[in-house]
Amino acid sequence: MVNRGNEIPKTFFSPRDHQVELLEKARKGNVIVPLGTGTGKTFIAVLLIKDHTAVLTDPSGKKKAFFLVDKVSIVEQQAQHIECHTVLCVGRIHGSRNADAASSLEKFNKFICNYEVVVSTAQIFLNVLDHGFIHLEDIALLVLDECHHVLGKNHPYRRIMHRYKNCSEDKRPKVLGLTASLINDKTPSSKLRQLISQLESIMCSDVVTASDIVSISKYGPSPKEFVIVCEDSCSVNSNEGVLLINTLRLNDEYDTKLKILLFIVIFQPYLIINFINFTYMFSEAVQDFCLKSREFNSEFEIDPRKQVLEAVRRTLSVLKQMGCWCAWKVCQFFQKQLKKHSLQKMLPEKQMKFLMMGETAMYQAKKLLDKKVFLVLMRKSKKFQ
Repeated sequence: MVNRGNEIPKTFFSPRDHQVELLEKARKGNVIVPLGTGTGKTFIAVLLIKDHTAVLTDPSGKKKAFFLVDKVSIVEQQAQHIECHTVLCVGRIHGSRNADAASSLEKFNKFICNYEVVVSTAQIFLNVLDHGFIHLEDIALLVLDECHHVLGKNHPYRRIMHRYKNCSEDKRPKVLGLTASLINDKTPSSKLRQLISQLESIMCSDVVTASDIVSISKYGPSPKEFVIVCEDSCSVNSNEGVLLINTLRLNDEYDTKLKILLFIVIFQPYLIINFINFTYMFSEAVQDFCLKSREFNSEFEIDPRKQVLEAVRRTLSVLKQMGCWCAWKVCQFFQKQLKKHSLQKMLPEKQMKFLMMGETAMYQAKKLLDKKVFLVLMRKSKKFQ
């Protein structure tokens, strides 16, 4: 079969209904478009860029469109997307490509004159803006990908929009913000409206959505769902605990206090398996004991307690919220992480052994959970045979 994709003209568009609706809103003013992954945020930006073709290609003018991204890895992806669907020349500029163009006015002018649209990292754009190589009044359209980063106080997006506000209103470029998550942080529902208002204020834009939200969900990626059955998390054989204690005997070179600390941290994974014996009070007591221990001074030396305690706390949290199978996976992850940290060069012996003890704890916790997930793994392997 012959692939005739290249025969389709670049001016051919087939936008979905929600994209057309959001484009109309973007034409009327500055907007923020919150759409999930796979629902066509970037295509809306492409449509809006195409709307500005006449302005961008006008020989008498010098207006440009800038598509800003947060990460270098996204520059090429977005540039190719614009090139695929428009007839405009698209330039790329970031730390590893054309970075020299941002070093002087002469080099930047030589670079920018070849393109109507430039895809750039936010930091590079901020640099050329601050150096006066380009001014906001020279820009027709400013697209901010993952615009929720503007809420970060020191993020380049925030500083760019600060300069945008200082620009005369009649000379400001049109702004389009794209994001998959308006608020990319844990936020109480009571503060959600306040943060969205703050986002709108900083971006000088309005958050808009399509009228038919249900239809949009059809275009997003659909997750694959699996039902995994495990044994009751509360059922633990007490003999396993005795075996664990005997396996994790401590080295005599540690003093008594450090032995107690290591014993609690290592024995804790067994305790978290048994919901009946483990309580939040005990968890807090262990954490308090570790923090008050004088074996490590975080101000003068590497303190490995944080990494080990994080592994224990998160494993406990996953076990209580998601069950044995998920905790089993988490144990493997933290076992690898602690092993990686313990193998760091120039790490003092005491810290290295503490991290190795933490790794052993995760290994033993995984072994206890092995029996609980074994039947699940057997069922899964038979299912796919």
